[in-house]
Amino acid sequence: MEKWLLDSHVFLDYFLKSEKEKIAKDRITAIATGKTNGIISTIALLEVKYRMLKKLNHDKAEEAMFLIKNMPNMEIINVDHTVAETAADMRFKYYKKNEKEMSYADAIHIATAVVNRCSLIITGDSDFEKIDEIKTEVY
Repeated sequence: MEKWLLDSHVFLDYFLKSEKEKIAKDRITAIATGKTNGIISTIALLEVKYRMLKKLNHDKAEEAMFLIKNMPNMEIINVDHTVAETAADMRFKYYKKNEKEMSYADAIHIATAVVNRCSLIITGDSDFEKIDEIKTEVY
C-alpha cells in the first residue's frame, strides 16, 4: 500500500476552510478510510497548531491536534538524527537565495518522507516542486 506524507498546508487548508479545502479533505479522507497510509512530521504539528492559534483560538487548535493525533492510518514521525541529517542535505541541495528559499521545516518534511519511504508528498506549497528524491503533488 502507498504511503503519503501530508504537510501542514493540507491540514490548514482543511481546518481553516480555504479555497483548497475540498482537495485537502479528499487527501485526508483517503488516509482516514484506509485507501492509503499517511505520515506527518512533528514539525507539521507545530505549524498547524501555531497557525490555528493565530487564526482561530486555543480550543480550535486543540481540536485540530486531537483529530490529527487520532486519525486512522496516520503515523506521526519524530525528527531523529537520520531525518535531521537528510533534511540538512535536502536544504543544501535545494536552497537557492532569492530563487527557491526552502525552509528548514520544508526540508524536514521532505526528509521525513524520504527516510520513511513515502510514495508521495502532498502539499499546497510550491516550494516542494521539482524535488528529485520523491514525487510531489502540489495542489
